[in-house]
Amino acid sequence: MTTGTDRSQAVREARRVLRPGGLLIATMMPRYMRLISTVLEHGSAAFTTGTVDLILDEGRYDDPRPGRFTGGYLTRPDDVAPLFEEHGFRVRRLLVSQGILAWAQSEAAALAHRDPDAYQRLLDVAYRTASDPSIHGMSGHLLVVAERPEIQAE
Repeated sequence: MTTGTDRSQAVREARRVLRPGGLLIATMMPRYMRLISTVLEHGSAAFTTGTVDLILDEGRYDDPRPGRFTGGYLTRPDDVAPLFEEHGFRVRRLLVSQGILAWAQSEAAALAHRDPDAYQRLLDVAYRTASDPSIHGMSGHLLVVAERPEIQAE
């Protein structure tokens, strides 16, 4: 959903169908991980075609190749809570789904076999740091946990 109207409509609809007191768990994609992935995949063309600028300036990601992820909106982490709050949600948590281990997934998987205790402790650290705002922008996805309050002024 690349327009603000589309995003607002989606959040309004989620609030409409969620019972009072219910929790919404939604994902949103920050800009920077997709930007880096795009440059790594396309090289200089990501800059010359304007793709990097669209991601940075507008949060738009379009991939014309059939079957590829396209038409996505890439958010700024600071914009997530206000979007949900302006539509009547109380944001409980904003977490990364791929946090401090995002760039070391292969190495972490190898650690699981080599040293299971260290692997588990590293996962615990990743969980403990998942709500640290300093890493939100570099995550592949953000998880927003928001509540529709029991009683709300209309």
